[in-house]
Amino acid sequence: MKKFKTYIFILLLALILIPFKVFAEDAKPATFTLNSSGTVKIGQTFDVTLSYTEDSTGVNTMSSCNLTISYDSNVLEYVSTSIKNASVSNGSIGVSNTGSVTFKVKSIPSSKSALIGLEGTAVISGEEETCSNNGQRCKVSSTSVKIAELGTDSKLSGLSIPNTTLSPAFNKNTYDYTADLKDVTSVEVKATASDPNAKVQISDNYKNLQKGENTISIVVTAENGKNKSTYKIKVNLELTPTEEELKLADASLTSLEIKDQKIEFNPEEVKYYLEVPYNITSLEITPKTTNENATFEISGNDKFIVGKNTVNIKVTAEDGTTTKTYSIIVTRLQQNKKIVQTCPDTTSLKEWIIFSVGLLLTFTLGIFLGYVLCKKGIIQKIFKKKEKQEEAVELQTLSDTIDLSDVVEEIKDDEDVKKA
Repeated sequence: MKKFKTYIFILLLALILIPFKVFAEDAKPATFTLNSSGTVKIGQTFDVTLSYTEDSTGVNTMSSCNLTISYDSNVLEYVSTSIKNASVSNGSIGVSNTGSVTFKVKSIPSSKSALIGLEGTAVISGEEETCSNNGQRCKVSSTSVKIAELGTDSKLSGLSIPNTTLSPAFNKNTYDYTADLKDVTSVEVKATASDPNAKVQISDNYKNLQKGENTISIVVTAENGKNKSTYKIKVNLELTPTEEELKLADASLTSLEIKDQKIEFNPEEVKYYLEVPYNITSLEITPKTTNENATFEISGNDKFIVGKNTVNIKVTAEDGTTTKTYSIIVTRLQQNKKIVQTCPDTTSLKEWIIFSVGLLLTFTLGIFLGYVLCKKGIIQKIFKKKEKQEEAVELQTLSDTIDLSDVVEEIKDDEDVKKA
C-alpha cells in the first residue's frame, strides 16, 4: 500500500513538472532585428529599420532596453530618425525603451560595403539580459549594405513617336533622326533609358508643334550626373492650309503682258522665250498678281545684249515670305546690213516711167558732156603725149657745100602746118 502511494505521488509530480519543461523548451527569445535595402548607390540615402519581435509564448517578454546601433562613419553618415530620444554620436545611435524605429542613413562614396551592427541589454521577464546574436532570451540581428558605383550609362534603349517612322531606324549610338507628320500639333515621344536609374528629359515643344521643322531634344543623364547624351528628332510638320492662308501665300500671276510682243501666258508656267529685233534693248512688261496685295519686282529688263538675256519677275506673296519667279529668255537678234534696192521686185507703171526717164536723162547728159569735152579738145589735151624737141646737128659732110636753105624752109612750113 505504501509503495502504491509512492508511485501515485511520483506520477503526479511528473505530471506537474513535465508540462513546464516542455513549455520552457518551446519559449523563444525576444528579438531585435536591423533591416536595410541590401544594396545602395554611392551618395544615396536609405532606411535602416530596427524592429522588435516578442516571444510568442509569453515567457521572454521585454520591459525595457538599451541598444546601440554601430556603423563605420567613414562609410555611412547619419541623417535622421523617427524617434526623439535617440542618442546620436559619431558612428553610433543609441535607443532605449523602444520597439520598432527607422533611421535614415546616407552612403559616403568611399567604400563598397558597410556593416551595421546592433548590441546592448534588455530587461526580459524582469531580469536584465545581455543581447547577442545567439542569445537565449534576448537576441539581436545585425545587417549590412553593399554600396554600388553610380551608373554611367546615358544611352537610350528605345525611341519612337506613334503614327510615324523615325529615319534612320533607332540605334542607341545614333543621335539624329527625322520624322514626317501631317495635321497634328502634338505628339507622344517614347524614350526609354538603358539604365532605369538614368534621367530622361524631353523638350516640351512636342506638345505644341509648329508648321515646318521642329527639333525635339531628348537628354539622357546617367545616374552619376556626369555622363550625358542628347538625341534629336527633326519633325517636319505639314498642315493643310486654310483658304486665308492660301491667299496670303499666293505668289502667282494672273496675266503677263509685253507691249508690242506676243506671249502665251500660263500661270503654272514660269519660263518663256522671246525674240526681239536688234533695235529693242528693253521691254515694257505689265504683270498682274493673283492676290492684289502681293508685290513684284522686275530685273534684267534693260541694256539687252545681242544674244540671250534673262528678265526675271519675282512675285512676293502677301505673307512676305513666299516667292515665285517668272523668267523671260529674250534673244536680241543681230543688226541687219542695209540693202540698197536698185530695182524693185514689184514695181508699178509709175515707178517704171520714173526709172526710165531718169535713166534716159542720165544717158543724154553723158552724151552732151562727151560732145562738149571733145569739141573743146580737152580730152585730146589730157591724153596727148609730149613730143621730144630735136636739136640741129652740124654735119661735116660733102653736103656742106650744097645750098639747102630752100629745103629747110619747106620742112619748117610743113611742121607749122602740122602744129596748126
